[in-house]
This record gives sequence, C-alpha cells and structure tokens, in this order.
Amino acid sequence: MNTNIRANQYSCCANPETICKEEFQFCKSKIKELKLPMRLIQVSSVKEENKLIFFFTAPERVDFRDLLKVLRYQYHGLRIELRQIGQRDAASLLGGAGICGRQLCCCAFLRTFYPITAKIAKKAGPTPNPAMYCGLCGRLRCCLRYEDTNPLEIYIGEEGEEEGEAEERN
Repeated sequence: MNTNIRANQYSCCANPETICKEEFQFCKSKIKELKLPMRLIQVSSVKEENKLIFFFTAPERVDFRDLLKVLRYQYHGLRIELRQIGQRDAASLLGGAGICGRQLCCCAFLRTFYPITAKIAKKAGPTPNPAMYCGLCGRLRCCLRYEDTNPLEIYIGEEGEEEGEAEERN
C-alpha cells in the first residue's frame, strides 16, 4: 500500500488542520522508530507554498537527515522544513494557562522573550516550593519580570513608545 501524499492531493484538501494531525502522528512514530533525541511540538502547513513545517525541541543539535528523507518520500511534492525551537517558543505554540489561571503571557501578548534572572525571582519573595517560579516551559516565569517592574513600562518597551507618550494618555 502506497501512502504517499502528492502535492496536488494536498492542495485540494478543504481542511489542512486535519492533515497536520496525521502528519504529526506519522512524524512522531518515525522519530521514535529512528530513536532521535527530539520532541515534536507542532506541524504547520503553508498551503500557498506547498510546504510543511515540523517544529521540535531537543536538548542539543540533532542529526535528522534520515528523518528528512523519510518525510520527503512520504510527502512527495511538498517542501519539508524541520525547525528546532526553544522551550519558551514551544510553550507559546502549545498554549495553556499559567499559575494565575490566565492565558500564558507568551501566547497572549509577549513578542520578545526577555531574560529572567534568579535575582528577579528572589525579589518576588520566599516560597516553600521553588517550582512555583517555573513556567510551563521549565524556565523562570515571564510574569516575574512584571512583578519586578511597573507593568506599564514593559508594555511601553514592547510597543516602542516613549514613556512620556504613555503618561499623556493616562
């Protein structure tokens, strides 16, 4: 049985999201079969370019040439991209709720990930459980930065406005 998906079959699909779920499962099984030290996060399709993008995380650089060969054979006629992303990028792609119960900052409004230091975490106060400072990505929570400074300053910094302009609006 030949399960190759041709580009013309893919282009006429009404719902590319369902195809991406199938590709996710196929790629995940091949990663396990090839015993690659990587974790598949998401598969996105760019229909206009006949391209599939596979996002993954890994603790170090991964030689995924064998996986790429298998994917190119399986999805003949489509461009295949494998992109290694960081833990914070993975959390923003997957989404979820933070410790506060709201949508993750990286999903809702953060465009740039600023470094969060242990010094900032210490300013937040002592906690019986140090894991309370960690976000879903396993790194220090981005919101610790907001507790350290005036939140308006952070929004101003992201939008590129001057501090005086924001104060005039208030």
